[in-house]
Amino acid sequence: MRRQAKLIQITLTQITMEPVHFNAFIRYVTYYAGLLASVDSLYLEGGDSVLAATALFDLERANIEAARVWSESQASANAEAASLCSSLANAGSFICTFKLHPLERRRWLESALQAARSLANDEMAAVHLGNLGDVFIRLGQPRNALNYITESLEIYRRTGNRKGEGNALGNLATAYADLAELKKTIECSEQRLTIAEEIGDRRGKASSLGSLGSAYYSLGVFTRADDYQRQALEIDVALGDRRGESTCTANIALVQLALGKTQNAIDLFQKALQIDRELGDRQAEGVCVGNLGIAFSRFGETTRAIDCFEQQLKLARETNDVQTEALALCNFGGAYADLGHLEKARANYEMQLELARRIGDRHCEGLALSNLGGLLSQAKDSAGALPLHQQALAIYRDIGDQRGEALALGNLGHNYFLAGEGELAAQSYQDSIALARRIGDRPMEADGLCNMGLSILTADLPKEAVEGAVDVLTHALQISRELEDKRRQAKSLSGLAQAAQLLDEIEIALTFAHEAFGLFEACGDPRAEKLRRFADQLENA
Repeated sequence: MRRQAKLIQITLTQITMEPVHFNAFIRYVTYYAGLLASVDSLYLEGGDSVLAATALFDLERANIEAARVWSESQASANAEAASLCSSLANAGSFICTFKLHPLERRRWLESALQAARSLANDEMAAVHLGNLGDVFIRLGQPRNALNYITESLEIYRRTGNRKGEGNALGNLATAYADLAELKKTIECSEQRLTIAEEIGDRRGKASSLGSLGSAYYSLGVFTRADDYQRQALEIDVALGDRRGESTCTANIALVQLALGKTQNAIDLFQKALQIDRELGDRQAEGVCVGNLGIAFSRFGETTRAIDCFEQQLKLARETNDVQTEALALCNFGGAYADLGHLEKARANYEMQLELARRIGDRHCEGLALSNLGGLLSQAKDSAGALPLHQQALAIYRDIGDQRGEALALGNLGHNYFLAGEGELAAQSYQDSIALARRIGDRPMEADGLCNMGLSILTADLPKEAVEGAVDVLTHALQISRELEDKRRQAKSLSGLAQAAQLLDEIEIALTFAHEAFGLFEACGDPRAEKLRRFADQLENA
C-alpha cells in the first residue's frame, strides 16, 4: 500500500481526471481519512498508544498530505471531493494540533471550511471555525480567534450540539485569557465545566479545570489555581492522557514557582519535560525547557538557565516554531541583563523584536519594546527609553492586551521617575494600578504599588513623602501575603526596611530586613545577599 500510495502522489499532476482515475483518488483520500481518524483514536487512548499514534502519523504523513492536496484541488468542482476535503481536516484534529505547525494547519482548515460551506454543512463548518480559532490563538492573534470561535459557538447552540458548545466555550476561555479578560475566561470555563459534567465528557472536564487553574494563576490566587490544576491532572492521568498530564504538571510547576517553591517547580518542570520528550512533542519540549531555565535563574543558577534557553532556541528553530524562538530570545535577553551583559541582552531583544514584527505577533513586539526600553532605563537613558515604552503601550492598547497595558504603564512610570518627571510618574503608576484592579490582576497591582513606593524612597523627598511610601508598600505587602507570594513579600519588606531607615527607625528597619532576607533566601533569590549586607550595615550603624 505504501508503494502504491507513493505512485499516486507522484503522478497527481500528470494524469487526467478520467472517471477511473477520479474514483481511484476518491478511494485513496477515503482510505487516508479513515487512517487519520484511526490515528486520532489511538492518540486519545493515551499511555503508550500516544507514541504509537505519533509514529504512525509520521510514517504516513506524505500520503496524508497528498490526500489533502488532491481533495482541495477538486473541492470546488465536485461535491464528493469537497466532502472529503472537509472530513479529512477533522479526522485527525487532535494529532494534527500536536504534529502540524499552526500556519500549515491554518491553510488546511481554511480550505476545509470553504468546502463545508459550499456543501451548506453547518456542523462541519462549526468544527473548522473552532479549530481555526485555536490556530489563531497559537499564532498569538486572540482577537482574530474570537471571531471564528464566536461563530462556531452560535452554530453549536442553534443546532443543540452540547459537546461542540463546550469545546467552543473552552476555546473562548483561552482567547480571553490571552487578552487578559480573566473574568470572561472564568465564566466561559465554568460554563464548559457544567456542560462537560452534564454529558460525561471527562476530557472536556479536565480541560476546563485546567483553564480555571490558569486563570486563577494569572489572578494570583495560587492556592485555588493549584487545586484546579491537580484536579485536572488526576483526570488526565486516569485517562492516560500523557499530553494533558505534561501540561498540568508544567502548570503546577508555574504555581510552585510563583509561591517561591523553586526546587519543587524545577522537579515538576523536569517531569513534564521527560513526558514531552517521550511523546516526541518538540514544541512543548521547547516551551517547558524555557520555563525550566526561568526556574534556574530564580535560583541564581544563570549558567544552567542559559543552557536551557540554548536548548529552547535550538528546538524552536528545528521545529520552525517562531513564537517559541522569540520567547527564547527574550529569555536570553533577561538572563544576560541579570548578568550585567547589557549589550548581549540588547542584541537578543532586538532579534526578538525583528522576529515578532516578521511574524506579526504584536504582543511579542510589545514585550520586546518594553524589554529594550527597560535596558535603556537601567542605563539611565530615560530619553531613549521613553519612545520604546510609549510604542509598547500603544501596541498593547491596540490589541486589547490589558495586562500588557498595565505593565507598560508601570514601565512608563519608572522611566518618568528616572527623568525627574514626578507628576507624570505618579500618574502612570496610578493608571497601571487602577487597570490591574479593574482586570482583577492582583500580582500586577502588588507590583505597581511596590514599584511606586520604591520610587518615592529613592527620590530624596521629605519625611511626609516617605511616610506615604510606607502606606503604599504596606498595601503591596498585604496583597503579596494574601497571594502567598514569597518573592513579592520580600521585595515589599525590603522597601519598608529602607523607609524605616530613612525615618531613623533602625530596630523596625532591622525587623523588616531580616524577614525579607529569610524570604529571599527561601526562594533561592540572589537578592538575599544584598539584604544580608544591608542588615549588617544597620546593626553596625
